[in-house]
Amino acid sequence: MVKSNKPGKYLACFVILLLAGIFFIVSNSDTILATNQVDQVINSSGEFIKQNPKLLLQSVKSVENFYNVSNNTLAWVNEIPISSEEFLFRQGLKKANGDKFQDDQSVFNILVEEKAILDYAIKNNLVPTDAELEKFINYERNFDNTGEEYQNMVQAFSKQTGITEDEYYNTYEKYNAFRVLLLENVYKYKLEDGLKNGKISFDNDVFTQAKEEKAYWNDVKMEIKTAANIKYNNKYKDLNLMVDDTKIYK
Repeated sequence: MVKSNKPGKYLACFVILLLAGIFFIVSNSDTILATNQVDQVINSSGEFIKQNPKLLLQSVKSVENFYNVSNNTLAWVNEIPISSEEFLFRQGLKKANGDKFQDDQSVFNILVEEKAILDYAIKNNLVPTDAELEKFINYERNFDNTGEEYQNMVQAFSKQTGITEDEYYNTYEKYNAFRVLLLENVYKYKLEDGLKNGKISFDNDVFTQAKEEKAYWNDVKMEIKTAANIKYNNKYKDLNLMVDDTKIYK
């Protein structure tokens, strides 16, 4: 579960966002990558975004106007489009960082899972509000909250990307913050639902409880994913993108 009261969380999340394009914390561990690896991630991700500004802007549109993000749609998940630009953006970030474990099918499935959860959030009034987004981003921007190391990383990333810090928070971080809050909102909602229905319990020790919650959340995501109606755009059939309903990719 996302915690917003520990500077270390934001530093760790910044790195994870760069590496994976999305994060969701369900424990209290603060994992910080080695400095040289962080620098490498900042440089490679920043350079990719610098060379592909339109992909970033189109991806931001996906969290601003869910149903009308681009004329180039790879597929629709319950009528919510996955644009070719967002696919290329996420694909490019992973390749820029040398992620050997995420091929095109993985990137596609991650996006399918995100859009399916977005659709669930829309239907259950769980979509992050503008006020929630503003609060999240303002917290990050405050030096007293996130600390010098985090702020230095944001500055370095902005410089490498060729955008101002304001542009960073209004684009790249807005895109990430929306997805983080979306997952958090749905997670909390389903966690409460699981407690009410007796599917999970808070009577266990911390380790067992965390394990139980993780398994439950994975089941929830699988249920949402497998229930989604996927429509493919024949224009991109040569990509051979397919939904894998045997597992969760993110």
